[in-house]
Amino acid sequence: KELAACDVSGKVVLINLETRSSEKLFEHPENEPIRFISFSPTGKEIAFVAGDGKPYLYNRITKKFIYSSNGHSDIGLCCCFSTDGKYLVTGGQDNTIIIWRIHPNKLQKYLQIKGHTDAITSLVFEKKHNNLFSASRDEKIKYWKIEKLLL
Repeated sequence: KELAACDVSGKVVLINLETRSSEKLFEHPENEPIRFISFSPTGKEIAFVAGDGKPYLYNRITKKFIYSSNGHSDIGLCCCFSTDGKYLVTGGQDNTIIIWRIHPNKLQKYLQIKGHTDAITSLVFEKKHNNLFSASRDEKIKYWKIEKLLL
């Protein structure tokens, strides 16, 4: 049982809930604020989207980062993995949702979704299907039927 915590200084700490011990996992490579993190379905990777708008994956085994050189045009606010772990989805201050295909050494921008009129604050995939829910500061929750796009 583990919990990861992040902060605006760009640090991520892993907390063992059974022993109540903590260890610093990593810092953002460019000291950008980290506002949200997400574990992959296997627990081997931790994803985050940062103040620079780029998505990052940290591999807990190799202790290496992979990231995209492009991302949101404004601050990244949230992220989540697809239920099968093949995709990462990020939301940002730029009112967009970006779906990234995860490859062994890179993240590939796969699809960009526009539909909210304010910043994306939360993202979650359905458990049984790879369809997506998003919440925004526009006070709307949207359901995106994207399962067939993620084949």
